[in-house]
Amino acid sequence: MRRFSERNGYVDLASLERPEWISEHTRNRLWSIVFMQVFERFNRAAEIRHNIKLKLYCEKVWYQFFRYPIDAIPKYSGDAAAEIKAFMLQGVWYEVFDFVEFNLAKFSANNGWQGFVKSINRALEEERSAYRVVGGMVTLLRDVEETAEIKQAIDNDGPFAASSAHLKASLALYSKRPDPDYRNAIKEAISAVESACAIISGSNKDTLGQTLKKIDGLHPAMRDSFQKLYGYTSDGSGIRHAMLEEAEISNAEARFMIVACSAFVNYLIDSTKSKIA
Repeated sequence: MRRFSERNGYVDLASLERPEWISEHTRNRLWSIVFMQVFERFNRAAEIRHNIKLKLYCEKVWYQFFRYPIDAIPKYSGDAAAEIKAFMLQGVWYEVFDFVEFNLAKFSANNGWQGFVKSINRALEEERSAYRVVGGMVTLLRDVEETAEIKQAIDNDGPFAASSAHLKASLALYSKRPDPDYRNAIKEAISAVESACAIISGSNKDTLGQTLKKIDGLHPAMRDSFQKLYGYTSDGSGIRHAMLEEAEISNAEARFMIVACSAFVNYLIDSTKSKIA
């Protein structure tokens, strides 16, 4: 339930959703999640070298993420926690998300970290952040349905693993901070559709437009719509082919194409499951 201040207009909810920014509350919650996952079990005066898991964690953070000298790691658990806390509460907004992704990449598969993504996304959602964790990356996606659509497409494996890999690359380019690469994000999103179509049609040499014609069961309007989108990415502005520098690609265009391509990949897979199985 929303708080009194939110229901009665004393808090500007729109400001909490502003991209390229992390609210103080969101920073606090992200740090709290890291603290509970890593440091809560240790006494602040505990020496890091006496616990192998904590020692390995701090070594990775200091050496690989902060890129500090390895001997700069504090002696005590509480001091290490204080340094990471200061970074997360005061650091540049995109570096804080870099740290979240670093933790996801390094530790999400370990025992005790299974709920890390869920905890992060719950905090981001409840604080109305413009970002969510999708496919192991922090991504600018406000809409829950969009997020679910992309996640479903990324989670496809087996014969569609290549399509999933293209979408992961697309998200990485879209989410790159401080300089997102929208042009190549769109290229990778379209490549995901091309890959899925090639698997379904059994043709690896044709263009997307040609493979779409070979897939049985596609509604003509659906086929025509995506052929037009494909044409948009291949026109004179050169998103995919000419790659002209003067062609400006907006965040909105890139976001739309990633979501649209993810949804179309899911549609293709769901509508042709019996043929691939």
